[in-house]
Order: sequence, then C-alpha cells, then structure tokens
Amino acid sequence: MDARDKSVYEEFNRNAKRTGSGVLSGGGGKLHIDKTKLNVTDKAPMPLDLIRRRDSGIRSGPKAAFLGELKHLFPRNVARGVVVPFGAYYDHYQNARVIVPGGLKQAGIAREGEPLPAFAARIYEEFFNKLIPAGTSERELADWIQPRLEIIGHSIQETPLSTGLVAAIRDQLDAQGLLLPADKTRTVGVFVRSDTNVEDQDNFNGAGLNLTLFNLKSLDDIYAGLKEVWASPFSYRSFSWRQTLIDEPLWVLPSVVILESVPSEKSGVLITADIDTGDQSRMLIATSEGVGGAVDGTPAETLLWSGKGTELVTQFKSHYRRLLKSEGGSEIVPATGSDYVLAPQEIADLTAAATKIKESLAPARDPAGLPRAWDIEFGFTGGKLWLFQVRPFIGNEDVQNVPALAALDSGAAATGGAITLGEQVK
Repeated sequence: MDARDKSVYEEFNRNAKRTGSGVLSGGGGKLHIDKTKLNVTDKAPMPLDLIRRRDSGIRSGPKAAFLGELKHLFPRNVARGVVVPFGAYYDHYQNARVIVPGGLKQAGIAREGEPLPAFAARIYEEFFNKLIPAGTSERELADWIQPRLEIIGHSIQETPLSTGLVAAIRDQLDAQGLLLPADKTRTVGVFVRSDTNVEDQDNFNGAGLNLTLFNLKSLDDIYAGLKEVWASPFSYRSFSWRQTLIDEPLWVLPSVVILESVPSEKSGVLITADIDTGDQSRMLIATSEGVGGAVDGTPAETLLWSGKGTELVTQFKSHYRRLLKSEGGSEIVPATGSDYVLAPQEIADLTAAATKIKESLAPARDPAGLPRAWDIEFGFTGGKLWLFQVRPFIGNEDVQNVPALAALDSGAAATGGAITLGEQVK
C-alpha cells in the first residue's frame, strides 16, 4: 500500500459512519465526477415512473433511478411520486445571488448580490488549492470554511424558485393525484428526499448524508423543503467528508424525490443474502413497528429466510414506534406489544417481491466480479406491501469501498490519478 492508497483508506475510515464531521484536509486520492454524463438541461419535474436505472448520475441520483425501476416492476406497491432532476437545481444555483445571513453581514467575507457561482468558485479555489496545500490546521480550516458554507446554503434557500418550476411541480403533483381535490395548495402528505449524483455508487457510499423531510402537507412546505434539500450538500457535516473526497466538489448535484407518504404500520430492510456467510439463497429481514423501521436505529425483529423456512434471530424489543400524523409530521406512540412484527403472509409477499427483484434487475458487481446482494427498504399497511428503495448492498466492506484498495485486492495496483465514480474496478 503506497502513500496515496493509505490516504484514501484513512480518509474513508474516518468518515465511514457519517455520524459526525469529516476531516477537512482530505487525502491524496480523489473520486472523479464525469461532467460529460450529467444532463443539466432537463429542468422539468417528471413522474417517478418515467425514471429508470439508466438515468442514475445523469438526470437524477440512484435513489430516484432505482425507485423508478421498482415502480415499473411493482406499480401497485410503490407510492406515487415526482422527481425534480439535477437540471432544476443547476438552473436555480446558476441564477442565485449571494444573500448574507444577518449574523455574518459584518464579517466582510462576501459581497451581497454577487453571483453565487462566482462566490462559491472563489471560496473553493482558496480552500482546496491554497489553504489545504499550505498545511493549514484542521481548526483553522473549519473556522474559515464554516461561515462561507453557511452563506452558500443560505443563499440557495433564500433565492426564490422560478415561477416556471413552482408551476411545474404543482402541476406534476396534481397529475399524480398528490394534491387534495378540495384544496390544491394542500397535499395528501409527501416525503421530500435528497438524491445526489455521488450517493450509493459501487465504489463510494454516501450513507447517512441524504436529507429526508417527513410527511409535508402543503405546497409551500414542499417548495421550502426543496431548497433545504438543495442546500444540504453545503452543510458543514456533508462538506467535511463528501466534498473533500471529490475532485470537483462544485459538481455534487442534488436531485429530489417527492414521494407520497405511506403510513406504514411496520417497516424495515431486506438483504437478499445471509450477510454473515454471503449465501444468496437466503434473505435477512429486519423489521420494526411504525415508519423508518430498522434504518433509524430502532431494535428490530430479525429473520433469516430460506426456501426451507424462516428462523427468528432477534425479536422487536422497543416499547415505542413512530407513526405518521394525518395533519403532517410524525409522532412517537407505544408499541403494540405483539410477539412478532411480520405475519406469515407478509413474509411470503416480501420474499416473493425480493425474488422478483433479483430476477429482474442486473446486479452490481463487487471488486472480484461477483454479484452483490440487494438492499430493499419496505413497509406494510393493512397487510399490503410497499417498496421504498432498492440499492446494491455494500455492507461493511470498508476496503472494497475504496477504489484504490479494491484495485490492490484484485491485483491491479493503483498508479495515481483520479478514479471515476461508479467505475467498476476489476
């Protein structure tokens, strides 16, 4: 392992859990965004069922792309939704002006009304090409970049959406039946989910950095939430690990999924393999009561399924569950006290859907060329299965998640230079 490989590995491990801030000085290895593949000219929101896996990293992030595949495969088991593509964000950002927050107006670090792209480019140039190479300390780097990131994010959020985008989002939501017939300013309840072009790649996992806003009930909340999601890559936590590993961090682009709220009574994650042995004839199912089960840290019922039967590994032990509120938002209420979360028919429906996904979607490949398992988020309401997300299962493969080390493992030692996001390392 040479110095470059060590720097990428150390940087990845510092940030693997994504629960805190990263290390600003970064390492020598950078992951590459191929700008030639990005489509930033398509600005119009589109129905979820028009998005496919092939659009990932081009018009939208992988969350929307794979969700579109699920909508195609299971039209009755995927909620209605609208995707706001990269191009809508790019147009908003390119036309934004610097708006300095009140607490920073006397700091003298930005000119009110300056084009935002020019300000951001100047800040990034100073940070990445001058301060970091000069060996500036972590504390000094943080103190310098944090207020400037705040200005960028504030400017994105305070810049009004174009009237064309406002109307297009409203019209698409209405066409999907997501606005109330009696009041077209109100929704049936939707989630607003961030989905950038650098999440869940084969060689790069942005777990824990996506922003999701729960169960929004008005168009105004959606419009404000959209800008909040767009600003989220400039939060200090996001920037401090994600953007210091990207060679052109100004090209981290967020798309947004506006997805109908499903009041799940139980929800969780299914992995199409036994994660301890890698046996893909088995499936691991983790389920909790309420929404956000098994992905929000709640104790889950864990089952290991195979064609021969289902083994109970752990029981759901929480005294509480989170449910969506009819007026918007969510609340914590007592758990049901039931001995089991999933009923036999629900297990059968879920594993049948997972089997269909395995048969229908070409798998991603690990560094050894073997097919990866699928990571599927699901929920049940009144016994009906809902599918919320599918993505390749990366697990805890810290070394394999680092392209330089994956190449070493496969006998092709890295020779320097950039590594393309999404590139399959053989």
